[in-house]
Amino acid sequence: MDNVKEDTLQSLKDYRNNWREFTAFGIVYIFISAYIFIPILSSILHRILVYVSGGVVVNQGAFSLLNLIVISKRYYQDRKRMIGWGELRLPEKNLPLLKSTEKRLQDLMKRRKITALIMIIILIIATFGLGTVVQENLVYAGRNVEIVSHRGIVDGEFENSLSAVRASLEANIDAVGMDVQTTKDEVIVLNHDRTLNRTFSLPYDIRNTDYKELMNQEVSLPEGFLPGDPYLPTLDEVLTLIDGQLDIHIDVKTFGESELYAEQIVEVVEENDMVEYAYIQSFDYEFLQKVRVLNPEIQTAQILYFAIGNIASLDVDYLTVYKGMLNNELVQKVNRAEKGLFVWTVNSEDAIREVLQYDIKGIITDYPLRVQEIMGRGRY
Repeated sequence: MDNVKEDTLQSLKDYRNNWREFTAFGIVYIFISAYIFIPILSSILHRILVYVSGGVVVNQGAFSLLNLIVISKRYYQDRKRMIGWGELRLPEKNLPLLKSTEKRLQDLMKRRKITALIMIIILIIATFGLGTVVQENLVYAGRNVEIVSHRGIVDGEFENSLSAVRASLEANIDAVGMDVQTTKDEVIVLNHDRTLNRTFSLPYDIRNTDYKELMNQEVSLPEGFLPGDPYLPTLDEVLTLIDGQLDIHIDVKTFGESELYAEQIVEVVEENDMVEYAYIQSFDYEFLQKVRVLNPEIQTAQILYFAIGNIASLDVDYLTVYKGMLNNELVQKVNRAEKGLFVWTVNSEDAIREVLQYDIKGIITDYPLRVQEIMGRGRY
């Protein structure tokens, strides 16, 4: 801490005593270092600290200040080595453009001190601001965080539809999330709610209606459906379409029928050879334990909105938690228990950036393209 304070004071003194020379010679030096070399080093350090602690441990702005101190110190060290303490001269190998730029800057600063002061202030602000942006992008880029399209949605598609699954496939999303219900005759279909009131304005309870009767209803299909697309696709149809091209998160609400749902869903997953790609998640812990017994190779995840006690001790492979639960302590507990952590539903840019600073397995979002862009991943 004393060394940092000493370096900071020395940097400020150097700025005060040599501001003309520093600005003239150092402006290119600073921008190259501040926005290329130092951000890379600081982002690597940030990732190491996040890995060790499990969560956010350092503020990006603090690294911008570090950039400024380190660059200032390096400048004066290089200055001594390259040109001594005499009159400021650029090495002969520098480009003529750089030399002429230096002379113009020196002439300007001799004539207009106020202008020079404003330039230095702008330079400092730019170092903080642009350096922070560069570092944040480096921190997020290349992270091995799985992006899950919530209800399959990529860019406004209708939720839990084949069109949404196709969009997830085309956009190279890591995984597609789907909600399932079971009909009276025990066909697993995609729908978030137990009834069809919200999604299709139909007065039917899925659990109390046969699949054939549901499919015989006249429905105005939303935009994006292809000819022949069922308005209420089955889990079997979805798994056939995916065919191992991406992971699928199957969100199950059992309504007290955990054994029935477990048997049906495990059977469909196995029949489609999707065991290694399926994550079955639910609020119903008993249901997840039944899935575990039926096929231990299928990944299970406990969904949590809030919790009391040591949730890391749950016998599941992953925890899927509401974003408001995310903190360093939770991440550390989950990682020590060698479980993965998914966070839902994370949509705003600020929320995405915040969540991505934690050591998590995946992020569930209605805007997977936004997450891809922040993480520096191409769409194709």
